[in-house]
Amino acid sequence: MLATNSGRTLYLFMKDKHGKSACYGACAGFWPPLMKKGALHAGGGVKAKLLGTTKRKNGKLQVTYKGHPLYLFKLDHNSGQIGGQRQNIYGGKWYAVSASGAANKLAPPSGGTTTGTTTGTTCGIYGCTP
Repeated sequence: MLATNSGRTLYLFMKDKHGKSACYGACAGFWPPLMKKGALHAGGGVKAKLLGTTKRKNGKLQVTYKGHPLYLFKLDHNSGQIGGQRQNIYGGKWYAVSASGAANKLAPPSGGTTTGTTTGTTCGIYGCTP
């Protein structure tokens, strides 16, 4: 699954259409968009051509992967937490993003965590710098 360099899981929102975010207001308060800061670089396990951005209503750029806008989950505080996995809120389901760019629709493991982190300004299987 994709995660920030600090290990926070990245999610996609099934309500998003055509590469545009459908998450604003209270939704974005619980599901903060991953905003572009600096250049995007593909790390191990990630295809550079799948990285991109989409413009939000405020004109700022949100990071996308395979056309899916990426989000964090407010209640995931530590590395590997996946509390947002399979949530059905704000009009659609939320899933962790797989390295292929697809929704990982599996139930969380019994421990509810993922493992692995990276450092630097890269996106990888386990890391995408916010």
